[in-house]
Formats: sequence, C-alpha cells, structure tokens
Amino acid sequence: MVIFNHGSAGGNPKQTYKWPKQAKYFVSKGFIVIAPMRKGRGQSSGASLESEDKNCDIASWDKGIQSAMEDLDAVIKFAGSMPEIRQDEIYLLGQSRGGFLSVAYAAEGKFKGKIKSVINFSGGWVAQKEDQCPLDFNEVAFAQYAEKSTIPMLWLYGAGDPYYGDESVISYHSIFKKNGGVADFHLINDVPNNGHELIEYPDKWKSLIDDFLNHLI
Repeated sequence: MVIFNHGSAGGNPKQTYKWPKQAKYFVSKGFIVIAPMRKGRGQSSGASLESEDKNCDIASWDKGIQSAMEDLDAVIKFAGSMPEIRQDEIYLLGQSRGGFLSVAYAAEGKFKGKIKSVINFSGGWVAQKEDQCPLDFNEVAFAQYAEKSTIPMLWLYGAGDPYYGDESVISYHSIFKKNGGVADFHLINDVPNNGHELIEYPDKWKSLIDDFLNHLI
C-alpha cells in the first residue's frame, strides 16, 4: 500500500486532492493507494491545527505536525483492517508538507515499524524562501529525523521551487545524510510552472521511482 500525504491548504482548505495521475502509476505497479485528507481539509471533519501563517518561531510548528502524525496513525490503523494489504510494507508518499510529514512519520510515527520506504516530493513544512527565517525550521527538523530514521527514501525536488529554493533543498538532503539518513536525492530541472509542482508531471519522475522501487521490491 502507498499512502499519499497532501500539502498545505494553499488558501483552499476544503479542496480534496484525488491524485488520479499519480495513483494510476502506483496501481499499475500493484499497489493499493489511499489518499486521505487530514483534519479540517477536504471533507474531513474537525479543525486543522496546521498553521498557514508566516512564523519564525521554531517551537510553534510542533502542534500542527503532531496533529498530522495522529491523522496518519488513524489511516494506518484503518489499513490494518484490510487483509489484502501487506501490513509491514507500507510506503509513504507526500507532496510539500506531506513529503515532510512522510519523513517525520518514518522517524517518529507510532507505527513507523510498518513503513518500508518514503518518497518525498518537494518536502518542507515552512516556506523558508518566502519567510527568510534566521533559522530554517525544515533543516533543523530533517537533521533530527535523520537520527531516528533507518529506511531508504527517495527525495524528489523541482528546481526553482518558490517556497524553498534550490540552495535550501540541497542543504536539507545534505544535513539529512550527514546525520545518518538514507535518501537518494534528485533536483529536477524544467518543471512547468514552477519546481514545487513536480508531482503533477509523471514524465519527470516515473523512471526515477521505477529504479527506486526495483531495488526495494
């Protein structure tokens, strides 16, 4: 099974992300795909604790991340009722905040032992290129998660991401690797519109995921 973890609200918290192109690729590989919406997003009930405000207080972001981790706990617990799923071979895939969440869960999640791998598209929790915080929360967090993570990952970022920037995403992978994380990293050029939308263009990433999965399955 692969769980798709969506990004932030982008000004439209009630939008539901269905991932048709992306799901089709993974279904063709024999995966069951689940694409949940976290609390307060899409048609999910409750209120989101994931702040959308620009904020350089590193400690303030933890509440939203922990809430998102709990949502992912619930999804994995639900998957446990599905006999057709291999319970110890769950793949996490995420876009933007969802990519960050996937890496975080593999390090600290309640059911992290069930996670076989992570595919991180344009992962980050805070828009560092926009906010220009003196200390980059994403970099600090990835360093901490690396120390608790043992599974192989694939990190895919598009060049010219307006929320993070090339220099930052290169540093995220560098510090993750330096602190013990295992992740293949690719910075992909010529993504239409902007690099943050990489996940919307399967021709840019299918061959990379093909190679990655071939080494795991």
